[in-house]
Amino acid sequence: MTGTKAHGQDLNHSYITCKGESEDMQKLSDEVIKILNNCSIFENIPEERYPNIFECLRAKQECFEKGITITGTDNNKLAGIVISGTVEMLFYDELGHTINVKHYTAGELFGTELACSNQHTSPTTLCAITDCEVIFLSIEKLLDARALPCVYRSMVTINLLRDFARQSMFLNMKIRIMAQKRLRDKIKIFMQNSHITRDGIIKIPFNRRGLAEFLNVNRTALSRELSRMRDENIIEFDNNIIKLIDFEFLSI
Repeated sequence: MTGTKAHGQDLNHSYITCKGESEDMQKLSDEVIKILNNCSIFENIPEERYPNIFECLRAKQECFEKGITITGTDNNKLAGIVISGTVEMLFYDELGHTINVKHYTAGELFGTELACSNQHTSPTTLCAITDCEVIFLSIEKLLDARALPCVYRSMVTINLLRDFARQSMFLNMKIRIMAQKRLRDKIKIFMQNSHITRDGIIKIPFNRRGLAEFLNVNRTALSRELSRMRDENIIEFDNNIIKLIDFEFLSI
């Protein structure tokens, strides 16, 4: 997947104009502030301080058209916050097939691992699977002892560590899924780690193909197993919505 970044384009889900300059980000729209309020890195930080943090971390904003690879020499060492759209983390197996690792939507932070490491390349690829807007941050500035002091630097660093912990827990879950031999066990672990409403509703963040890639299984086999689980009155499903009928299934 290659292509040209769509700087400054009027995207379908655009909230703010993409100019890519930090000084253009001193005035944030209400929509963007609302998204940043739900971003882990800004936890317990007053929203009036967001522009100061953007200045300290040399924030820049970019737009990407659907299908464009975000990972590149310009952004490899930067962490990104999704403002609109969906970013997919994936990697390719030895046969060139894509393996879906995770989807990032509005308010979610990605790329922190590489941004904080001394590595310059990653085995994973980040791709815009819809038109996207992303704010990039120079996270490595937090690790520079010579950087100018900032009142909220320690809080941002603490939030970043918490985000690392959540990412670690997610990857542990992913490893558990990959280690299972039975397809049903893969589905169960996925459901156990998904948000479930009181009435048993699970909203899957991707389509059937995406779920098959996430579980690293054949799409036809996945559909067949879900149908079996429906026939056994364990679940009901409709497109990307699963309703858990037998709650004991997840406790076994």
